[in-house]
Amino acid sequence: MKMLKLSCLVVATILATSLLLFPQKASASQTLTIVIDSVDVSDGYYRYHGLKIDGPLPTNFWTDEPSTIIGTSYGSFHYETTVTVSDGDHYIVYGVSAYMGVWHAKIYVNGNLVGEGDTDVYNHLTGWVPAEEPTPNIPSLSPYIADGSDEDPYIAGYCDTPVATTLRVRVTTSFPDTPPSGKTIQEIIPVDNYIAGGICIHGADSVLDQTDYGFVASLSLDHNGVVQYNMAFYVHHEPNTFPLNPWVTLIWSKAVVLNIAPSEPVTLTIRWDSDPNSRFVWWLYTIDGIEYLGGLYNTAIYSSTIIRAFYIGTGWHFVPLGSYYYYFYQFGVYSETMIPNSGWTVRFEHPQYYTSDYRWRYVQKATVIEGDSAYNDRWWRWGGMNYPYGNACYYDYGLEEGFEVEFYGMDGT
Repeated sequence: MKMLKLSCLVVATILATSLLLFPQKASASQTLTIVIDSVDVSDGYYRYHGLKIDGPLPTNFWTDEPSTIIGTSYGSFHYETTVTVSDGDHYIVYGVSAYMGVWHAKIYVNGNLVGEGDTDVYNHLTGWVPAEEPTPNIPSLSPYIADGSDEDPYIAGYCDTPVATTLRVRVTTSFPDTPPSGKTIQEIIPVDNYIAGGICIHGADSVLDQTDYGFVASLSLDHNGVVQYNMAFYVHHEPNTFPLNPWVTLIWSKAVVLNIAPSEPVTLTIRWDSDPNSRFVWWLYTIDGIEYLGGLYNTAIYSSTIIRAFYIGTGWHFVPLGSYYYYFYQFGVYSETMIPNSGWTVRFEHPQYYTSDYRWRYVQKATVIEGDSAYNDRWWRWGGMNYPYGNACYYDYGLEEGFEVEFYGMDGT
């Protein structure tokens, strides 16, 4: 499956950024070997050290929960243990009883570094071990000089406003009437294919020249009726001098299978961490009013100068042979290959972004765009290929409510 170049329960605010990596995936009844290495940086006292798996570590863990104590030391500390975990995501919290200064700690799981940072009694360090997960269904980013070999069919709405920044975006997505009455999902979606809809949002860097970012949160429905939440973070290079050599790389991705019916609405949210010094991005999903964590990634692992903001609105760029627009905030529909038949519908409700006065605001004006023009910046387009068998209906044009749009399939015969 093509992938373009795109959780923590609680990640403590620490004096240095926590490091979350995903090299080792935990599975059912997997054995985890946990190693803690910690060094006194500015404390100078004999201290307790504590560890908690899949639960919060109290501030005063040595008195409030003595069973979490894994040792005492002065100057440095090393600890190893092996545990068996159940299926699902897991996280590990390490703490030290340092009131006067900080210790610098590293958490390893099965030989992989999953957490690193300065920690004290008020700021514990968290490492995350995600469960085995399916391959995300992610749209490709296609350069405008592409030969068509890595393009996906795509159709979208975009936030048609002046360019601005935001810290959070969200949209509610579902697959109503998919499949329609009298049909099966296998008749609508071919084998090894899917229909997906979600957010594609733009990011930038304050130092790295000609470098930008793409963030994706989407919901997909496959041939077997499986609904899946897909998350991704991409970096792409946009040269403005010769030689012209654009490139794009998938930095991080994750997928979560949701045990819901295709018609169940799911609100997809991408947001920056609330700590202004953090460069963590959170992918969340909400079902029946309950918000769940889908994934979490520390973008500072790639670049410490990434701008803590998403870009929305419509930009403009001049090129030698003319000019064109690019669309920073898109909510679109895509699939692995074209589905040339009716019977599928993707609904978007209440596309929103977060304002500087800490309120959610609806996208007031949205316009439909096809994949060959769905630029998220000067060089790169989401999808890259039009979806000729897709169409849209919206308020006063097939729908009775505002702030929503439905994309649906049409027969290609």
